[in-house]
Amino acid sequence: MQKNGTISCPFSGIEASRENFLILFRASHIKSYKNSDLKEIYDIHNGLLLSANMDALFDKHLISIDNNRRLKLSYLFGNENGNFADNLYIYNDKKYQIFF
Repeated sequence: MQKNGTISCPFSGIEASRENFLILFRASHIKSYKNSDLKEIYDIHNGLLLSANMDALFDKHLISIDNNRRLKLSYLFGNENGNFADNLYIYNDKKYQIFF
């Protein structure tokens, strides 16, 4: 997501200037590269620009998004009574502004 000349991660909210975003951000395939055909690999709607920490969680299937753009957390994050995800300020079923 871009605003005021900065780029931000839709999940973490981490921001970087357009000049420096390559340091903090990774392009991530929604449908994994290895499971995509050539058309899906280059489909602009099959990608997200995520902060490196969110990309790592996404690649390991610890976070995902559903068709309604809601974040889904792996059960490995813990229960509702204080968990690792709270420290990252990401929440299960929260709807994010993600454009596909």
